[in-house]
Amino acid sequence: MHLWTAQWLRTGVRLDFGRKVSTGGRTSLARTGGAQSRHRAHMARLYPAPIQLQKLDRQGHTARALWNLLHEWYSWGGRGGSVAKRPSYQEMDRQLRDARSRPLPGWEWLAQLPAQASQQVLRHYLRAWERCFKGLSGPPRFKHRTSRMAVDVPQAADLRVVHVNRRWGEVTVLLVGRVRFRWTRPLPVTAEATQGRITGARLLKDPLGWHICFRIHEAVAAVEPREDPAIGVDLGVVHTIALSDGRNLDMPGLLRRGEARRLRALQHRAARRRRAQGRGVPQSEREREAYRRIAALRAREARRRADWIHKATTQIATSYGTVVVEDLNIAGMTRSARGTAARPGRTSGPRPD
Repeated sequence: MHLWTAQWLRTGVRLDFGRKVSTGGRTSLARTGGAQSRHRAHMARLYPAPIQLQKLDRQGHTARALWNLLHEWYSWGGRGGSVAKRPSYQEMDRQLRDARSRPLPGWEWLAQLPAQASQQVLRHYLRAWERCFKGLSGPPRFKHRTSRMAVDVPQAADLRVVHVNRRWGEVTVLLVGRVRFRWTRPLPVTAEATQGRITGARLLKDPLGWHICFRIHEAVAAVEPREDPAIGVDLGVVHTIALSDGRNLDMPGLLRRGEARRLRALQHRAARRRRAQGRGVPQSEREREAYRRIAALRAREARRRADWIHKATTQIATSYGTVVVEDLNIAGMTRSARGTAARPGRTSGPRPD
């Protein structure tokens, strides 16, 4: 097979271009031996030591830089066509292995990411192009330094999950060591857990810190039909959830009084520092710290909102046999109805004849 060969001028790395090979995906449900199984996820918060936190951050930035490197290589020639054929998965994997084992001067940072995690970055990148070709999403883009960082651990044998006590567990992260995490529910490594097994994990970082998302494969219990009464559920603005039996479920305040006061103070502080810097001027360290604290409070608020929603929907599902929900675009309705009673929104006031 004839290959197009190009020289990447910015780095001096030789890249060989071949043809693209599609990769297949996996379904979340499977049937084995007459029984149905499923893949589910469980997320827990990591509590690394300071030196471990630095290593995790380096792995996250390495994975992001590797994604950008693959995107610049794969999209060489511009959008809508290229002067060379796109490389195959096998060729990209081979050259990625060579770059890790025999790095050029200045490219030793590729070894900060485990080899399996590097291959997962390549697989996720090609899967993103598959979704683009099927019309399910847009084309992949470059990842900014402030984007959400993620590192894959595809092999469950590398994790070595241990239940330390009632509140804590430990997991092995490659090139980092043993890291503690919050133990909130039984995992398939203890006798209290249901039958199943951990198939892998993913490390994620959000404004609250690093978390680990375990991938668990387990059997699905058969659900018997229930004779409990039916209930209708309506999502509203004044009341969060309105039930057809007359009850209303209202979401409580998500931030405590001190947290809400601190959030307003941080927003005012960030706005003042932004005005002092002016447009087009990079953020100062104090301004970045203010935005980091705002993001942490917003993330905690989102977590509490999701927790309340999960508890409310679980209560409804366990109390009734049939739940009927009206299909409404709540986000669109509230967006177009913003305003007050004196000055209503675009669609909440009286319509002209």
